[in-house]
Amino acid sequence: MSPPDSTSSSSQQAVIAGFIDAVAQQSVQAGAAAPEVRGSSWRLAVVNTVNSDGTILTSDAVTARRQESYPAPVAGDTVVIDLSPAGNWVCRGRLSTGADGWTLLTVGSGWTAGSSPDLPPAGRLKPDGTVELRGLVRMNSATPPSTALTLPGALTPPANKNLIAVSSYGIAYLQVTGGSGSIIHASRSGALATSAWVSLDDLSFVL
Repeated sequence: MSPPDSTSSSSQQAVIAGFIDAVAQQSVQAGAAAPEVRGSSWRLAVVNTVNSDGTILTSDAVTARRQESYPAPVAGDTVVIDLSPAGNWVCRGRLSTGADGWTLLTVGSGWTAGSSPDLPPAGRLKPDGTVELRGLVRMNSATPPSTALTLPGALTPPANKNLIAVSSYGIAYLQVTGGSGSIIHASRSGALATSAWVSLDDLSFVL
């Protein structure tokens, strides 16, 4: 009986070891691709479409359900999305873009934007869906009712909002027109003086 061929045995062992390594590598790759194996993970995404069912579609085609703390998404928002172990996507909300988020408002005919040391009229959308206003606007030739300012589309509510503002002549009554974004100086208390001003500071409403 001839002795075992050591060369043949070594070759077989090498084949078996290679097979085991290949199977192990495939298992690692499969685990990395399966959320139930790797657990939850999060990443950044950009909102492409806001759906009517409470979800958003990202620019890389992921559909994620919004949390209640993110009620007013806008296309272009940079957001955090989370993948659960079950494979469901959730959108946590909007991230800061590095700017303070204020957008200057369009000033109506007969009105002038406040200038230094006052701030010009501006608005921004907060993560909770509240629109915050600030700044000052002055009347030149306008008399109530008139359109003092116009909001951009992202800050425009679907329905009318009524606001009470501080002014140089007492109280100013403002109406934010739903759908159009016009801020109408509806009426006033006190005498109207030349270059009277209306302050938007501390005014806010929910979209």
